[in-house]
Amino acid sequence: MHYKFLLASGLWFISVLVGLPGKAQTTTADSARIVAIKDDSTRIRQLAKLGVDIMYEGTGRYEQALPYLQLADEQAKETGSTLLQAHVLSMRAELERSIAHWAEALRCLGQAEQGFAQLAMGKSPAAARSRYFVLLVKLKIAQIQLDNNDLVKARRSLEAARQYQQQHKMTDRDSERLVSDIYNSYSILEGKLKNRPKSLAYADTSAMRSLAVGDTSDYYVTLLNTAITRKNLGHFAIAVSQYEACAAYFARQKNLFALTMVYANMPRALYGLKRYDEGIRIANKAIAMANNTADRLAIQSDVNEALSQLYEAKGDHRQALRAFRQSKAQQDSLFNQEKERQIQELESKYEAEKRNAEIKQLNEERSQRHWQLAGLGGGALLLALLLGLSVSQSRRLRQGSQRMSKQADQLQLLMRELHHRAKNNLAIVSGLLELQANRTDDGRTKQAFQEGQQRIHAMSLIHQRLYQTDALTTIDLRDYISNLVQSMMNTYGFTPATLDLHMSLVADAVDADMAIPMGLIINEVLTNAFKYAFGGVEHPRLSVILHTNHDVILLEIADNGPGVDLTAWQQATGSFGKQLIRNLSDQLDAELTVENRQGTYVRLQVPVGVHATARVAAV
Repeated sequence: MHYKFLLASGLWFISVLVGLPGKAQTTTADSARIVAIKDDSTRIRQLAKLGVDIMYEGTGRYEQALPYLQLADEQAKETGSTLLQAHVLSMRAELERSIAHWAEALRCLGQAEQGFAQLAMGKSPAAARSRYFVLLVKLKIAQIQLDNNDLVKARRSLEAARQYQQQHKMTDRDSERLVSDIYNSYSILEGKLKNRPKSLAYADTSAMRSLAVGDTSDYYVTLLNTAITRKNLGHFAIAVSQYEACAAYFARQKNLFALTMVYANMPRALYGLKRYDEGIRIANKAIAMANNTADRLAIQSDVNEALSQLYEAKGDHRQALRAFRQSKAQQDSLFNQEKERQIQELESKYEAEKRNAEIKQLNEERSQRHWQLAGLGGGALLLALLLGLSVSQSRRLRQGSQRMSKQADQLQLLMRELHHRAKNNLAIVSGLLELQANRTDDGRTKQAFQEGQQRIHAMSLIHQRLYQTDALTTIDLRDYISNLVQSMMNTYGFTPATLDLHMSLVADAVDADMAIPMGLIINEVLTNAFKYAFGGVEHPRLSVILHTNHDVILLEIADNGPGVDLTAWQQATGSFGKQLIRNLSDQLDAELTVENRQGTYVRLQVPVGVHATARVAAV
């Protein structure tokens, strides 16, 4: 069975890759044997299967796997079989998914769904089987949208899959297994949205449905997701118990990859139970086992981060710093590997397009020469010379344009890496501040370190957004503020159950130069709210509103605490945080208002000017 592991908020979620073929031997001899198979259906399916397994079993690269899918596609079209063509397209989508070619993967699945839908009419067993494949493809589409963090479309796709299953009354065992996977995908979706109670409810439903149809493997996969969600909710003892059940099952099945993922997740729950030594032992075991996986760097980076926290809790600051640095180094290596792969892919595409252009040009020139020799004789030689010069010049211009395009792509990759390294450097500074804070017993000094750490985190989020998106100079304020508020809640120990949070964000994408001071201002205002506003409040409430009014971005933050001393606020002197808010407001040419309205109310009106570049949908 194949799995997809999703890293979200520092934790791995596991998703069954439904519909993938089983393990294949990806040798040259096997590929020759498959090509020699006479039965079209068997040969074409095994060719496509071989290509997908080359990628998922780590035995090759995309350019090695792709020819098998292309050959399978050509042969499927030659047969005229809609069913075979749809199957090959579905497998091609898995190949494109493996290297994050989301658009191409969704295009293939869209065509595959159309093919299966054509065959799903009627009441025959073949039509019923085609309806199963329609449901399967709908689920795959949702999973790819989840991979790409297109969560709105993913929810719609999951709803469409569920409605299709209910509309056609698909209650056979295979369809029920897909329904279990649909609920598992709902759990991952809600987990990414940090709706943890909903995520847990969907995971429990998925697990029970898997158990009901006798799908033990899917049950334990979902149980692992359940354990992760319970850990996030603070149910550490239950989470550890479920991790141990998963570990026992995967060990019996000799599924070392899944067992590695259990050990990679378990240390954080043990940290919550203050079982630090056991957490360190499990974390080191996960790091060792990850050496045998294709996702080695990603797994080890995450586990080293957890290991740093465990050592820090034990007071072993030297080992904590070592694990922290190792985690950041592995993140850099992972990032560099991905960029190197993208550069190689761009170079391969460039060389292929160059060869095709040269072949096409040679064919055109040969045709021209034949016509000239047959019809024009000697006088046409002069014309041929002029045409040759023109073609040569055109080719040079085209090659120059291609080189410029390639350089632009490489420059974009370099910009992403710069932002990535800036974010990692800020993370190291933040980690050092945290270690220093833990070494002092003075409350005010510790608080100063923690506030500095939070300010660095606010800036780090900017660079993280810049290297994770295609827009390298602008920030989506809606997504940035949502993550910043969630981070502040976690820092000060608030949850959706203990804080009534209201956010209404209708935001513009703005330049990073504008987003950084706005983020620091928001950080300071929220810090004051979490530290001073809710101490004696029975039902804490926080409101964050952001919208654009003509050429002004309006930010409003309000709490229901005791309010602020306005006389002290108006004085020129004061805390570092107050001075920072004022200076940054002046830097933005913004109008800052602080009032008492059943609590502290802060309004910031920022002139948009040339900062706003793109409209983003409202939350």
